[in-house]
Amino acid sequence: MAQRDSQKARERADLGRLLWSLGEREADWELLQAGGERPDFVMKYRGREVIGIELSDLISTETGEFRRQDTRVCRVIESAVSETLRVVGGGGAIVFGHNSGIPKPSDDLKNLGASLSAFLDSQAGCLSEDNGKTSEPFSYEWGEIECVWRVDTHQRVDLIGQSRGDDPAYKDSLTEEEIEQLILLRVNQKVTKAGGYECAGPIWLGLMNRNRPLRVLSEATRAKVSELNKGKFGRIILCNCPFDESDPRPPHPTAMDLVTGQVYRAKL
Repeated sequence: MAQRDSQKARERADLGRLLWSLGEREADWELLQAGGERPDFVMKYRGREVIGIELSDLISTETGEFRRQDTRVCRVIESAVSETLRVVGGGGAIVFGHNSGIPKPSDDLKNLGASLSAFLDSQAGCLSEDNGKTSEPFSYEWGEIECVWRVDTHQRVDLIGQSRGDDPAYKDSLTEEEIEQLILLRVNQKVTKAGGYECAGPIWLGLMNRNRPLRVLSEATRAKVSELNKGKFGRIILCNCPFDESDPRPPHPTAMDLVTGQVYRAKL
């Protein structure tokens, strides 16, 4: 019960932060319903329009999903490189590259494994001796392998640059591209549930970003958000805000409409 009360108190604080970041005065909004899940809040704006507001923490609840999908890609890469090392008699390797995106949970990675294995087969000559390196990069749907370096004394396959694993600085080190990937994951999840929301008026989706501020949204992501939304939410707002109360950065949330791309800057 205490944990639930704490969560609701945080949601109330986030509601105020969202409205403030949009330049709204809380006095113009009357709270009709709170503590529900369909949506989190129902508000009346200036005594007239009823608006539902659904809030979601962009990072903390989806970072686990992001890592799971990121890890799926990395395991396929490790498996393909390990098999190539077995064939050529190598002891270990270091793989340099990066994942610029992540697959959907439903995506089958067999094609990635097959195409990478074929690529490594073509590079077998380069990897036939200790300290050998692949002669060209390998690009795949979610990133690129810049180089596979055979190092027999290493005795394992390590990926450098692909996955951040359990690095405690992961959250603060997310790139803008990674934040946009998380936006798409969260919007897709919330749109799927939107049919069960109960509200007499339009519903806004507020995504609370407690990571580095995202002030510019790529046109490709904006278009994808609109495609995923299909008009289910009246507005989809990203609110940049401090990670938590101990965050040394001054409160400077900036709200961004993820459908229109419009940015709102609150007055400090």
